[in-house]
Parts: sequence; structure tokens; C-alpha cells
Amino acid sequence: DGPTGGGGAAAEQTIPSKLVIKLLTYNRPKPLQRLLESLEKAEYDKDTVELEVWIDGPKGGKSSAERDAVIALTRGIEWWHGKLQVNLREANVGLVGNWLGCWKDAPEDGGDWSTVVLVLEDDMEVSPLFWRWLKRMWGHYAHRSDLAGISLQHQHTRGSDGAPTFHVDNGNEPYLYKIPGSWGFSPHPVAWARFLKWHDAKTFQGYEPVDLQFKGKDVITTKWWKQMRRRGKDPKMWTQWYMRFMEDNYLFCLYPNLPMKHGFAASWNEQ
Repeated sequence: DGPTGGGGAAAEQTIPSKLVIKLLTYNRPKPLQRLLESLEKAEYDKDTVELEVWIDGPKGGKSSAERDAVIALTRGIEWWHGKLQVNLREANVGLVGNWLGCWKDAPEDGGDWSTVVLVLEDDMEVSPLFWRWLKRMWGHYAHRSDLAGISLQHQHTRGSDGAPTFHVDNGNEPYLYKIPGSWGFSPHPVAWARFLKWHDAKTFQGYEPVDLQFKGKDVITTKWWKQMRRRGKDPKMWTQWYMRFMEDNYLFCLYPNLPMKHGFAASWNEQ
């Protein structure tokens, strides 16, 4: 059987044995330290886990003390589960640029399906059991044609109006939803590769994803985007772009549905 909310095959597949964590950071050393400690405590069952740290470039060409502290912290990382790579960007690309630039070589054919990519922002914290659940989900559902990715977070937001009352009553089984969960997101390689090409083409055309609606009304993320534009701010929402892509291609994000609104990752929502 497949997860609640979509079609496609859900046959048991080979369980992945390799994880690549892409950790996005800039100038928050204390949150980064907390995330690294939670990753070190996780259960990897002797699987290979590569850690890539992506440090955004300095604004105005000059690094800050906080960013320098992040760089110093990454130089002291001891990672025993696989390859460690620290990528220090020269230019500031912002959060969206860091997201879209950290996996530019996603295989459009899916690759060999033995490797999972997970993107984490630095104010996250993960459960010690996140990898056991994530690799099991990819083993079950990697070949679904309607899958955009898998999130580690508990989803509580109702997409139509933003009410924090969203709940799926299905006996705590995973489910599919049309909003991508950015708190611990594992993109489907095929969908992500196609999304990056789509995003490049749309931005070249001058398009912005301000047309996402439900029953003729703007969904909550469209409202947020427009509000930020009216204030003269950059929306900085890669998720809005991905939602538009998901809507156009009939894709869904898979979520855990644990008791007590628990998840396998959570955000501290630090500025």
C-alpha cells in the first residue's frame, strides 16, 4: 500500500545505504553547533554518511565575526561516518541561492537509488532516529512518480489559510501533502533535477510564483510572498517556487505522522 493522498507504485525497493547531508549555514555558530551535536548522536547503523557544509559568502564582500566563527567551527568538525566537505562560498547568494546551489548535480534519471540527500538549515535539530525512518521511506517510495521529496518535520500548516490546525487522521501512517516541508527536506533526485531547470527558465522569463491559489483565493504562502514584496523585501522562499513546480507536475511531499505532533526534525526558528 502507498501513503495517504496520492497515486503511484509503492513497491518495496532496496533500502538506501548512503546518506549525503547538505548543511546550509552562514553566520549562526551556536545553532550550527547544536545541529552538529544532534547529527553526531543519530543512529546510522554503519551506513556511509557524508557531510557537506555550505557556508554562504559575506555580504558586501567583508566577512563578519559571526561568519568567521562559523568557519572556525567547521574547521574543528570531527566526522567519523564518511567524507566531510566544507564549501566556502565567495559571494553571498542568500538562503534561496544556498538551497538551489547545493545539489546542482542531482541525477535526472534517479541514479542508482542507493544514495539519499538531506538538506538541513543550521537552526535545525534532528531526532537520533531520523535516518532509520528516512531510508525506510525511500526504500518504499523512491519510484513513485508523484513524489517531490520526503520531509522529516511534523506538518501543521493548512495551506489555504495558514491555520496551524492541519492534521491527517490515518492511524499515524505517512501521508502526501502539496506543501514541501523545509525542516529537514530530502528531495527526490528526479524531481529536483527537473525543478532546477524549470526554475532557471522561469526566472529568465521574469516569472514570480504569485499565482498559487486554492478555490480562486491566494494560498497562505502566496499571501506571504505578496506582503513581503509590498514591503520592498525579497521573499526568500524557495518553497513557494517548489510548490508551483509541484502543482504543475502533480507532485507531493511525504511526511511522517507521529503521535503527539512529533517529527524527526524541528526548527528553532532563529534569526
